[in-house]
Amino acid sequence: AADLGVQARVALRVDLNVASETHPGLRTSKGATAGIDVSEALAAFGLAAQLPTIELVGMHYHIGSQITRVEPYLEALDLALALVDRIETAHDVRLEHLNIGGGFAIPYYARTGDEPDTYFEAPHTLGVYAAGIGARLQKARPGLRLHLEPGRAIAGNTAFLVRRVEAEKTKMVAAEDGRPVALLHLEEKY
Repeated sequence: AADLGVQARVALRVDLNVASETHPGLRTSKGATAGIDVSEALAAFGLAAQLPTIELVGMHYHIGSQITRVEPYLEALDLALALVDRIETAHDVRLEHLNIGGGFAIPYYARTGDEPDTYFEAPHTLGVYAAGIGARLQKARPGLRLHLEPGRAIAGNTAFLVRRVEAEKTKMVAAEDGRPVALLHLEEKY
């Protein structure tokens, strides 16, 4: 920005350390991926606020993907709104937007009977997430714009996989000591 002689509009990404209760590979909070740790966020926003070529316009966070409960989103939103207030007060800035990421669950299969909940289901619609998040944001900070990244929630159920079995094989499976212990039936699918 300095080299171009412009002021860059910036939203810093913060890791709010909220557990999202999803598959470990889908977590993006609690040190899982990118983001300034929440304990260092106030100082990081302070540094950015002092730089003449930076205009702080927002904060970004993401807690994970395929999250099947609304409560982690509400917990993260409450923490984020409290942090936004602290940042604005401490550094005399007014943030325009809050990007809460996404990760809204889609159903990979329908649960039947008494099966336990898993992250492959989607017990809520996007409307349920929106109602909880929207109500909290409207009450706490009506003028703060909300940015979302719906991701798989808008694209995940848009395709079909068509396949057929072309060949079948039977393979011996060996124990650790090398003895054959079972037959494994494999289907080659194309």
